[in-house]
Amino acid sequence: MSGTLVLDDTALSSIVTTLKNAATRMQTLSHSLRGLDDDVAGADPLIEGLHKMQEALSGRLGLLAVSLNELATKVSDVGTTLHDTDHKLGAAAAPGGHRREML
Repeated sequence: MSGTLVLDDTALSSIVTTLKNAATRMQTLSHSLRGLDDDVAGADPLIEGLHKMQEALSGRLGLLAVSLNELATKVSDVGTTLHDTDHKLGAAAAPGGHRREML
């Protein structure tokens, strides 16, 4: 590995897709946990413990899904910003384009 970070449209798109797929899976798992019938477990103390665990885990997975979707949006925003900046720099460097001197 060269240690150089390369972010092209394909890489950013792949990251966004991966994050959104993970978010969808977490959300599905969260909903599945909420729908479990923990009353079939048997003893009341066990049912109560399973119910608490189910609620906590379901809530955390739902929050993780929301966070992954937000991260996917941020990565997409980064891609848009990089694309816009690249376009502006390319236009400025083109013959007849506006140039600014850096002092």
